[in-house]
Amino acid sequence: MSNSHEDESIWRLLFELVRILLGVGGSLLILVGPAVLMTLSPPWWGAIAVIGGAALTGLCSAMKWLRLADNLSVVTSSALLGLALSLGLALPNYWNVLAALITFIGGLVLIGMWERKLGFVSRADRIAPQSHGSGPSAWGGQQPQTTPEGEPIRTFNMSEIAMGGPVYVSYLFPDGVLLQGIGASALFSSDGRYFAATVPSRQQWGLIILDRQERRVYRCANDFFWELDEFTETDLRGRVSPLVDNRASSFNLAELLKTAQAVDLIPVADLWLEPDSMPDNLAEPHIEHIGPQTRHRIDGSLRLPDRLRNLEQPLEGLHHPIYQLSLDGRETDLLFHADSAVVWRADGKALCIVARRVNEETARYWTWQPDTGWQALTTPWVISSRGTSLNWDTPLALDNHHLRIEGYLAFEIPDRGHYGYSLNCIHGDFDIQTGHDARGRAQSAERKLTPLQLVTPLAREGADERERGLSDIESEPLLGNLRARLSWQRDNSDDLGGYRCRIGDWALSGLWLLDHRVSDCTRYLALIPFADHPASAAKVVVVDTLKRQCLDSPPMNVVNVLDFREGKLLVTRVAGRLKEDSTSTPLQRFDLPAPPVGKAAGFLYVSRRLQTVLPDR
Repeated sequence: MSNSHEDESIWRLLFELVRILLGVGGSLLILVGPAVLMTLSPPWWGAIAVIGGAALTGLCSAMKWLRLADNLSVVTSSALLGLALSLGLALPNYWNVLAALITFIGGLVLIGMWERKLGFVSRADRIAPQSHGSGPSAWGGQQPQTTPEGEPIRTFNMSEIAMGGPVYVSYLFPDGVLLQGIGASALFSSDGRYFAATVPSRQQWGLIILDRQERRVYRCANDFFWELDEFTETDLRGRVSPLVDNRASSFNLAELLKTAQAVDLIPVADLWLEPDSMPDNLAEPHIEHIGPQTRHRIDGSLRLPDRLRNLEQPLEGLHHPIYQLSLDGRETDLLFHADSAVVWRADGKALCIVARRVNEETARYWTWQPDTGWQALTTPWVISSRGTSLNWDTPLALDNHHLRIEGYLAFEIPDRGHYGYSLNCIHGDFDIQTGHDARGRAQSAERKLTPLQLVTPLAREGADERERGLSDIESEPLLGNLRARLSWQRDNSDDLGGYRCRIGDWALSGLWLLDHRVSDCTRYLALIPFADHPASAAKVVVVDTLKRQCLDSPPMNVVNVLDFREGKLLVTRVAGRLKEDSTSTPLQRFDLPAPPVGKAAGFLYVSRRLQTVLPDR
């Protein structure tokens, strides 16, 4: 583990070194390239380049592309040097030196005047005397905690750039102004009107200034500040990176505001937000869902918390807006999200929606029917502590008696490919090892989750909220679009559930575990038999839905079904386990062999919990 971290650190250092070298090379190219090119060109080419560069600088400044305009000004100055040298080479002796000096010095004066007219600050004026005192650190810990009036400022969402780099935080001011993702080095102006902070970045740093009086934000293309030291009524002083030379700079506030991109804050509830920070999914104040045949209509009215400022994440209520539910104009005490699925019965006379009561925290499946009104369904599934992990979410279909809910089975896979001493539970599509090629190289393929449907009854007299087996489980479609239906019967002493299985009108004998897998051709279904302690599953069974027969595998201590494709069934079986605190190697995968097949219930459970291995094929 430590070696991998060291390798990662070395590669990160090499990457940073290459990035710095490329940056230095690019800067030298910008400074030297135009001068060399114009020196080797006729003087009139140089004159066109200087005039054209000045014109492009003015155009970029007018378009508020200040960083590009600043770079173009540097290129123009470099081209001016090349023009002076080219002119010196073209004129006769004695006159060439004087003409070159006049051209270069006079051109620099004109470029400086042009920059000032555009609102730039000359580079010489940017350098300020080194401050004796330093302001808040860009690495955090010294950001303002109160306003000049003494009111508290809330800072949160602190994060670092890379590992141990400068930090950025979010500031929530007492009047509701929210600034997100800006630097920890921040200051108020001496008159209290403005608030300034650096904006850390991996590439180009920035500067943000808040006009507290006008509630306006100015974003400046200024990378001269990493840390701010002093903010007067007229000037802002700070330093570049302490990691480089810690050089101090000073900027006139009026000139910074003149060239900055200004936006007015927008009021949202009790917050003031920048337009760019508004949530993309902030829905309309009103939404509606119309059922089939327009029999009924659900209306939603946006309901925001009374005080967004008091939330741990002030924008949480905007990122996930909640609506007050009304049915056919009659308001209810139910709340639902904008993306909540609404499932209507085919005749449009009943519906289901995921919602919660106003005074409750947990959302549930709510159904409405004309004769019963609104009813909350009981929990669709009670998870077994040792059974296969089943997850569910979106309602799919509604009929007179049942609600179908989309779900999936997670799967457990050995952590060393075809063997391992632990099982990793996977809750997403995942590449698994499927075999080896002729050269012994491992082959892999994507293993998708096992999809299923929960079939939940709409009403059951005396149903317990935590009742096991309330819902039946339907597999993904088999041949003829039939689905295998698993109905819970009982649990054994290992807390594993036993299920009856029915495929259409064919009821399979015996009980089965929940874990199953449909083949890619949809003809076959893999199941594991259920057994009572101390017995254990001794085989895996493949159900042929076309011939209506069951095919047994050779005896094995099977744990779970991994995959079923191209006529191959991949399962996990236990051959043995290691003693605690032992290290597994390819030469010694276990030192405690498994008990005889079918009599290893206790051993299998310990193996699943500690170290499970898969033997060679």
